[in-house]
Amino acid sequence: MAFVTLIGAQCPFDGFDGESNIYDYIACRMEGGSKLATSSQSGPDGHFRRANDFRQYPFGVPQGTQCLKMRCSRKPSIFGTERIGCYEGQWFPLQFIPRIGYVPQFGTTITHPQCDDTAVSDDKL
Repeated sequence: MAFVTLIGAQCPFDGFDGESNIYDYIACRMEGGSKLATSSQSGPDGHFRRANDFRQYPFGVPQGTQCLKMRCSRKPSIFGTERIGCYEGQWFPLQFIPRIGYVPQFGTTITHPQCDDTAVSDDKL
């Protein structure tokens, strides 16, 4: 397993207890474009859906990570309405600014999708 030296604050995965997760983080990449490496062998990197995906970043994702959406693991059709990004050790909603790109909306909080409280494990996927 390769460890990457990370500079700056990291954001823990909300809803992940080390073994199971309530939320999936979809299409995650670093600011600037490179996708985060996950354990997916059949699909694109950057999707955090299974426990092994989350274990690639045991202390959370590095500052500057942006994800297209956060969705419910057991009900993938239920998802948040905003892009999210990791800045200053917290997840923030992102807003698109023309000629600049997506920027964090400091002073606000992300809206988590309304999932049931039951976490999902690898064997239930």
